[in-house]
Amino acid sequence: MSNPEIVVVDRASTPDEAAFLQETYEESLKSLGRTSQFEMLEPQFHNAGRNSHWEIRMLNLTVRAERLRAEEAAEAEARKVRAAQWRAQQEERRRQEEIQRLERERKRAENEPIKRKKISAANKGRPRPQGAGRKATLYRAFGESRSLREWALESGIPEPTLRQRISRGLSMPEALTRPMHQR
Repeated sequence: MSNPEIVVVDRASTPDEAAFLQETYEESLKSLGRTSQFEMLEPQFHNAGRNSHWEIRMLNLTVRAERLRAEEAAEAEARKVRAAQWRAQQEERRRQEEIQRLERERKRAENEPIKRKKISAANKGRPRPQGAGRKATLYRAFGESRSLREWALESGIPEPTLRQRISRGLSMPEALTRPMHQR
């Protein structure tokens, strides 16, 4: 595979001839003012049997600089692509975590009964007003909060059955939607 940066300018049959040719080409480059574009390389021996020779080579610095710039631009573009992919992965991970967090909160809210305000220690010794009894625990289902008795009346499921289903770990929506056993 040939390197486009290296230009073979001549061939010599002996090392002395190669050194002479190299000096001649270096002087020509200096006189033309092209030393900034080319750099002479050490002669290289190629052993090819009867066609063995010394190659006088120059390094084309312009081609090398263009190739290096292209490689750097390609690497910079690849870094940008990798960074964008990483950011997209991180954003997707955060979005999934947020969805999971919201789902956990929703399930927790469905399963936890809503406690009404308890009577403080300061009010315990005072007589209660007429008709005031123990405040019922509210249960949330289908976007509504009601006491167990209210859910039982609305659904037609006996209150002890609902209480038993909840004590066994069912959420209120599950307790209300599970069919009654038929005999």
